[in-house]
Amino acid sequence: FVDEPERKYSFVCENKDECEEWIEALTKASYEYMRESLIFYRHEIKKITGKVSECSLAFQSTIYY
Repeated sequence: FVDEPERKYSFVCENKDECEEWIEALTKASYEYMRESLIFYRHEIKKITGKVSECSLAFQSTIYY
């Protein structure tokens, strides 16, 4: 967290698979992952259709490259 950079959390899992599921879920929940996904799919839409989607335009001012 920005306001508490030293704060740490401990997670306990029953097995390695459960641990990997948690790590994947936390990674995909991050702002950076979602931002990269949005940028990727924006480019994919443009490649397929040849134009920028209206949805993309609505978020253009909030995404920083």
